[in-house]
Amino acid sequence: MPYIIMKTMYTFIFRIIHAIQWTVNGRINVIGKENIPKNQQFILVAPHRTWWDPLWFAIVLLPQKFIFMGKKELFKNKIFAKGLDMVGVFSVDRQNPGPSAIKIPVKELKDGTRNFMIFPSGSRHSNKAKAGAVVIAKMSGKKFCQSFTKDH
Repeated sequence: MPYIIMKTMYTFIFRIIHAIQWTVNGRINVIGKENIPKNQQFILVAPHRTWWDPLWFAIVLLPQKFIFMGKKELFKNKIFAKGLDMVGVFSVDRQNPGPSAIKIPVKELKDGTRNFMIFPSGSRHSNKAKAGAVVIAKMSGKKFCQSFTKDH
């Protein structure tokens, strides 16, 4: 799919999700958004507590765009997989990650325009960080931007 179409679809899809989120839950309160780099790529590092986390971060950080790592099980449904692809999610086998888990974000961070969002624990059910985020940062030369969510 041509990049310009993916870029437009990314914004369109996340604006729709934002409208639905706002209708159901109201406004998302963001503290510290001014600390997010505006003119340079970065790696957003955050805890992964709910399956909504990547959506919330992507919504509140628009117009910035991200690529995301997603477990291969998310790609079983062809229609859902196409939607994930359109917003920059790439598939990773968590049991056998392979070199593409590092190469894809490094290439985008070096040659592309999107940032990379990663949840270092690799799961909503773990607090143990994996080393991939550090490897990606070192290979791409990009800095981390730490973030977190707070339950109400």
